[in-house]
Amino acid sequence: MVDDRLVRDTFNTWGVVAVRSAFSANAAAAMKDVIWNRLHAQTTARRDAPASWSRVVQPSFKPLKRRSEFHAVNETPAIRASLDAIFGERTWQPSGSGVQVLMTFPNAETWVLPHHLWHMDAGFASSTPTTIVRAFCCVDVVERGGGGTLALAGSHRLVDRYHRDLSASQREGNSASWRRFLNTDPWTRELIRPGREPERTRRLMDADTDVDGVGMNIVEMIGEPGDVYLTTSHIPLLPHRTRPSNHHHASALFYTATTPMTGHRAFCGLRP
Repeated sequence: MVDDRLVRDTFNTWGVVAVRSAFSANAAAAMKDVIWNRLHAQTTARRDAPASWSRVVQPSFKPLKRRSEFHAVNETPAIRASLDAIFGERTWQPSGSGVQVLMTFPNAETWVLPHHLWHMDAGFASSTPTTIVRAFCCVDVVERGGGGTLALAGSHRLVDRYHRDLSASQREGNSASWRRFLNTDPWTRELIRPGREPERTRRLMDADTDVDGVGMNIVEMIGEPGDVYLTTSHIPLLPHRTRPSNHHHASALFYTATTPMTGHRAFCGLRP
């Protein structure tokens, strides 16, 4: 059973909340089959042959955007209850943008926290009221360092402060403007700069921090098939592109978006 207050408070504080076992293992397996069928049809990668995964150029997964197998997410009681807690009961709707698949094969000896690709395609604006919730869904086991998207939890509250002093032209979201934002504090500045490893990764990943009175941490979207992470669109994200070669299976996630029923335009911005 979903704890409405816990979901709402966690989402408001951190901008991301995990909903465990949100959809069934059978539903996850059906989604995984759809993804691998696409890979089999378009590449030389074979599900039961990890040696075939090296140097595979992933195909476009756009043809899967509206496959019925992925509809299970918004139809589950756990996700419906969680979205009711965030938006208000029965005041939300799927965005209509479909899903986007994120697939990661083993491709590195070790994993360290990247210092580039942190981004958010939204512009600088208030995070309240909530205008979009993105659902990142595990259809396979996603281990630590194993392909999960990263979220800069709590940063939406810094965005709320930061955007107030910007002119209308400065509120446009792009790589340069978000880099300026992340350069405003030593901790967030370290995210976008290389450093001595693995010390830098451990320091940034293993503890909460305080940035100008706002609690922040890095959430790695790991979990079992059926786990879902709900996020606001006002926190920077980092798609995993590397995972250690000692992880002997590929990881698959997808994300979709939900909007309120008030006519706000849907935004779905992560590009892995």
